[in-house]
Amino acid sequence: MDGWQKIAVVRDPLEKFVSGFTDKCIREKTWKKFPGRCNKCKTNLKCFMERQYTRLLRRAEGGRSPVNFDDDHFSPQNWRCEFSTHLHEFLILNFDTLDSSGFMNNLLKLLKKSNVTENSIGFIKSSVELKRTPHSTKDTVERDQTKRAILSNPYLLDLLIKMYFFDYVLFGYRIPDVQAGVSD
Repeated sequence: MDGWQKIAVVRDPLEKFVSGFTDKCIREKTWKKFPGRCNKCKTNLKCFMERQYTRLLRRAEGGRSPVNFDDDHFSPQNWRCEFSTHLHEFLILNFDTLDSSGFMNNLLKLLKKSNVTENSIGFIKSSVELKRTPHSTKDTVERDQTKRAILSNPYLLDLLIKMYFFDYVLFGYRIPDVQAGVSD
């Protein structure tokens, strides 16, 4: 694809996981209509993380289980876009839910460099800055509680880091510090 700039938008693994779990398992409760979703754990964070880690580990080791709803939402970002062989072809834009200004500045520069019309740039800018999708968890109590539950529990945080280690490394995110003392 000569002349094209491939971009990928990625998020901090902790933020992405917390947002997904909060939206799908706590707020939307997708498991009520589809009992297999949320790893059959409903709103139990520890259960969900243990089962998802097991599924991801099995897939990473070459296991051939069908990809399900939870895999679609919670697999590492580096498993997408054939990054294993094509990462070097992408410009990676880091999206920060809590402060999208850096992302927006980088995106606007890229769009201008790519000769996107000012009208289209204005539409994209207002869409990102002003609109929230119905499944946005920004500024919700449930999201804050889920994030705090992971960060305050070394066992859960260790699971999260194991699931998304290469996302942290490849996309330049700081790996959270695991504090000793609290167990599962």
